[in-house]
Amino acid sequence: MKANDVKRFPFLETKVIQQACFDHDAIILDTEGRKPRENIKGPRLCFKFENCWAKDKEAKMIIKAAWQREANDTLDKIKTVSRELGEWQLKKLKEIWSQIKYLQETINKTIDNQGSTYQGNNLKALRSKLGNLLDKEEKYWAQ
Repeated sequence: MKANDVKRFPFLETKVIQQACFDHDAIILDTEGRKPRENIKGPRLCFKFENCWAKDKEAKMIIKAAWQREANDTLDKIKTVSRELGEWQLKKLKEIWSQIKYLQETINKTIDNQGSTYQGNNLKALRSKLGNLLDKEEKYWAQ
């Protein structure tokens, strides 16, 4: 089975079991008790708890509010946190991507019009801001 074939089976989950005594790993195909994967926009946007959320005040507030709701079922609370953090993360990433695009366009315009020392210093500051945003974006995908 090829890696792309897995996408055709929405109920299929794969697990890799590392083998200490062999030169290959076992791949387990779990076909029972799974829900189909729906509306997945990209593998990087699937929900999983991100370490960067533990340091973000907004994320902490979302988690706390979702966890303190009336629902008694822990699984429902986890699903709520998952949904709300996923939506929040996508919103934050879109903001970062928008800022990155704006800074890249501004840097390109500054390079095209460069001529004074002020523009050189401005270019350096813009590149620094862009580097910080790219680092911030990378932290979301570091796990």
